Amino acid sequence: MGFNWDELYYQSRDSIYTGIRRKIIKNGKAYIEKTEGKGEAVIFKVLPEKIKVNDLIRGEIEFDTEVIKDQVLIKSDGTPTYNFACVVDDAAMNITHVIRGDDHISNTPKQVILYKALGFELPKFAHLRLFYPKRAAGF
Repeated sequence: MGFNWDELYYQSRDSIYTGIRRKIIKNGKAYIEKTEGKGEAVIFKVLPEKIKVNDLIRGEIEFDTEVIKDQVLIKSDGTPTYNFACVVDDAAMNITHVIRGDDHISNTPKQVILYKALGFELPKFAHLRLFYPKRAAGF
């Protein structure tokens, strides 16, 4: 694809997550769920819609959010979840292409609805087929 990487990034942006947490609750796209003795979790409201993603490798993939339950964004211990953190981090770093294994296809609609809800530009997605060497066949 002709990409050259130029930096290594780590997901650790607590101040950014806190600001977005406040914003998404204030605009009604997420809610707080109190857990007994464990704190508060932030939950994103998943609304029913059809999502089409033009995957650079697989072509158009369609998802129906009716089969996706509301998504935890921040756990009751204050830790951001993977799907929330990667969307926020990628947007903050102006990531244009998300290239990963096809085992992450199921994360794509969850991330797309977050990108849209937060007003972030969608990156291009590419999902590569996983392959396993013959010696790993016993796993």
